[in-house]
Amino acid sequence: MNTNCFLYLPQKIQSDINEIEVIMGDFGHQLYITLKDESFLYHKLLPDHSNTFLDYETIDPDNLVAVIVSWNGDNHLRFTTKDLIARERRIIERRKVVEKTESTRFPMRNKCDYSICVYPPTTAQSALIEKLFYGVRRHNTKWTVIAETPMPKDIADSIKEIRVVKGDNGLQLCFFLKRGGQIYKKIAEDASFTEGQIIDPYDITVVELAKPGEDNIVRFK
Repeated sequence: MNTNCFLYLPQKIQSDINEIEVIMGDFGHQLYITLKDESFLYHKLLPDHSNTFLDYETIDPDNLVAVIVSWNGDNHLRFTTKDLIARERRIIERRKVVEKTESTRFPMRNKCDYSICVYPPTTAQSALIEKLFYGVRRHNTKWTVIAETPMPKDIADSIKEIRVVKGDNGLQLCFFLKRGGQIYKKIAEDASFTEGQIIDPYDITVVELAKPGEDNIVRFK
């Protein structure tokens, strides 16, 4: 398999990406890539190109170019942009003009092949790019449902009535307790309540959500 060449991103990855931002990492600039499902990944830039980016610079997914780098028998994924490659090509063209001029004066001088091109990945290269792209640790930025259970009977028994009311941040549930008093609870994102609706406590479902680095929370529907 051909490695160490510039490759267009596979369409699957392009369509998955929501936003790309350059941030400073422990070893220089790196990419902070947010996906459409709101999770995010960190990926490294080509070392020779990383210092050309600015902190918090955004990159269009269509501008991103992948490089499969072989090192110590393993494949690694690095990135740059079409804009940077185009700039390098302009520099190379100027070098070629200089070489052509010098070749008439020094015909025996060795010449280098400075050509830089971006290639469509082969099927095998696309598969490897996807494997390396999605293979890094994936961070989750949204709450994930981990359990949905009926309202515990002892709690439902203690509730006189549940009413949907309007709060500061949208609809919420007001639990009227048999012993007196009210408790307000947030509703689940997929709940279909209307303001003023009266709900039987025994029809309520408790939704538990989790997110790495946060305590679990509950919502109701």
